[in-house]
Amino acid sequence: MPKKVHPTATVRGDGIPLIIEKKSKLYFQNVSDSVVFIFKTLLGIDATPKKLFRRRLTSLPNDIIIKLDFAADLTGHFAFFLSLKTAFEICNRLVPGIGYQYFDKDHLDVIGEMGNMISGNAIGRLQNIDSAIDLSIPSMTAFHTILESESRYWSFSGNFDVDIGQVGILLAIRKDK
Repeated sequence: MPKKVHPTATVRGDGIPLIIEKKSKLYFQNVSDSVVFIFKTLLGIDATPKKLFRRRLTSLPNDIIIKLDFAADLTGHFAFFLSLKTAFEICNRLVPGIGYQYFDKDHLDVIGEMGNMISGNAIGRLQNIDSAIDLSIPSMTAFHTILESESRYWSFSGNFDVDIGQVGILLAIRKDK
């Protein structure tokens, strides 16, 4: 638990600048809103965000991870975490009959398209915070890659309550920018 911050302080007790924390929360909320919107409109599923955490990466599902880099006055990345069960269910809802036995290229394409939809919705929301923000195309990554870069980023994470499995998001803000 971080130390209580004095009202005139510029840095929290754990070293994160307050301006970064404030903007990170805005970024995180807008990406979270995009996840909720896409799950509801595309899949007809309610995704309710849980509490935002500073770090706590181990609570995120880590079977399928979609990462998007961003650059503006802050740089870093967002990552969407899905359990394999959730990924199969998403694929089956979007492409009925796609199958549950193996996760293959077709499944990956469907999940990638969903990542595109989330990022497309998020970019519009994030441009309201910083009109110069630029997002990369979504790409798959691995949990060990996220963990290896952890020391270079301030991380914020959160999970969603969904009835089809586990979903989480991570916002990582680069420390040297």
